[in-house]
Order: sequence, then C-alpha cells, then structure tokens
Amino acid sequence: MIQLNDLPDTRIENLPIPDDIQPDDSWPASLIEMAKHIGPYATLLVADKFGGLDLYMPNDPEKSAALLVIGADKVEVLCAVYERESLAVPVASEALRRARRRNVLRALHTRAISLTEAAYILRTSRRYVLKLLDDFARGAAIVPA
Repeated sequence: MIQLNDLPDTRIENLPIPDDIQPDDSWPASLIEMAKHIGPYATLLVADKFGGLDLYMPNDPEKSAALLVIGADKVEVLCAVYERESLAVPVASEALRRARRRNVLRALHTRAISLTEAAYILRTSRRYVLKLLDDFARGAAIVPA
C-alpha cells in the first residue's frame, strides 16, 4: 500500500508542457490562430507566461517580452504578424491543464507511475484517471481543433 510520504510532491501546474501538444476544443480561438504561426507548444508557453495580460508586439523583435520565453525566431514571426498590436493573451487554464495532464497520462500509460500516483498528481479520483487514461489510449486526448 502506498503511503502519503511515498507520493511525489508534484502538482499539475508545475509539470512541463509537452512539446508534442496539439490544439483541442479547450483552446481559445486566439491561441489557435497564434499556433498557426508559431506552433502549439510555443503558443502554450506564451499563454502560460503571459495569460491574462496584454502582450505588446513591437516592430523590433528584440524588444518583445516574449523573447526569453519562445526565442527569437518565433518572436520574429509574432512581431511580423501582430506588429504594433497588444495581444490580449487568454489565461487558457483548461488548455494548459489538459496539456500538462498528458504528461501524467503518458507516464501512467507506460507504467512509469501508478494509478494512485497519477490520481494524486492530478488531484482527482482514480476512477476519473482511468477514464482519462482510456480517452488518452484511444487518442481522444489528442484531437486537433
């Protein structure tokens, strides 16, 4: 039997965003549009860092606050597309939660962690984790928008 002390001190909000993430129905339209230009992974990095804020896209990419988050090449694209606009970056908490949840489901699917550990990390019931795992295994968790 797993004891509380044996469980990882991990919370879903501290997990990384998987780099193979794809948009799904939890993504706001503005993030889907952004993902068409810089990719889904970089888009969620922007949402994670700047969600709820207005992100100004200057005409000089070197002056963008997003430079350290997504790199020069992606910032150049954003500045070209949204030049001199303030982007209202959505909080996208559900999209971020689903993305990070994929890491846990992937680990559970490969038996790197137990069902109990996954339920603890996701802060939900084992029954719900099994439903999520079933959806994940069938590919339902990877439906593009």
